[in-house]
Amino acid sequence: MNKEDEEEEYEIIKIDLDIFKQELKKYRENKKIIPNNIQIKYNEIIKSYNCFSVKYDPKSVWEKKKYKTMKNNNIYKQKLHIFTPPNNNNKNNKILIGLLNKITISNEEIIINKINEIININNLDLINIVINFIGKKYDILYIKILKIFEKYDNKIIYNYINNYVDNNIWYPYSLIKEKNILNNEYYDEYCNYIKWKNSQLNIFKIIYYMYNQNNDLYEKIFINLSKKIYDEINFSINNNYYKYIIDYLLEILEIFKNKIDNKIIDNLKEYDLKKVDSSTRFLILNIINK
Repeated sequence: MNKEDEEEEYEIIKIDLDIFKQELKKYRENKKIIPNNIQIKYNEIIKSYNCFSVKYDPKSVWEKKKYKTMKNNNIYKQKLHIFTPPNNNNKNNKILIGLLNKITISNEEIIINKINEIININNLDLINIVINFIGKKYDILYIKILKIFEKYDNKIIYNYINNYVDNNIWYPYSLIKEKNILNNEYYDEYCNYIKWKNSQLNIFKIIYYMYNQNNDLYEKIFINLSKKIYDEINFSINNNYYKYIIDYLLEILEIFKNKIDNKIIDNLKEYDLKKVDSSTRFLILNIINK
């Protein structure tokens, strides 16, 4: 490229402000227009696959909550989440699930006292119900209930986490590695993957919380797990794994970002971000710029 070409390439082009505003307006209006075939496909997907449903759109739910809050003049009436009890005859299971469904910030003390009356040394397997709730919805209230079990077995959460890590329960399962579930024929598989992924991320939030509470007990698990996740990220990027797998692994590391070893951060900085997808790039930047 000669000097004249360089000057032309970087030459500043002046546009009248009114013309710019008109073009910007056209662009924004055109951007809102969705082609009919896309809209039809969208409607079909929403009707058939509930994980694409917008009925729980965060903004609309928030607006409804604000309205109900103003109407009832009580900001703590909203329940965390509602889950249906499993079909079994275990009385304590059903009582615990009912209490977990009812707990809010305003009734926290009452509900936790009732849960304390249920849990004892002979039914510590109830912890699985609490972890199941956290898998679907992470909230500090559920973590407080989880901690109750440590009164009867101070290693019960540690043992669960250690088993979870040792058995690689978080590891991407074969289907999502072998098939591109973003393809049209895998909508059901994609929905199942989203539920699985969100559950795993919430379990990692438990791990991060427990590590912050007790560094000495969880340090070895945390360090080994962080390294294992990074190694899997590195392998996945270098072997061109599907982006949703790489992003899932990065989302895990993002949960840990304030505590992970600086060597992992330095390694992430070495990646050529121009060669990765935009969502992957964003996650990496969010981790390295902690």
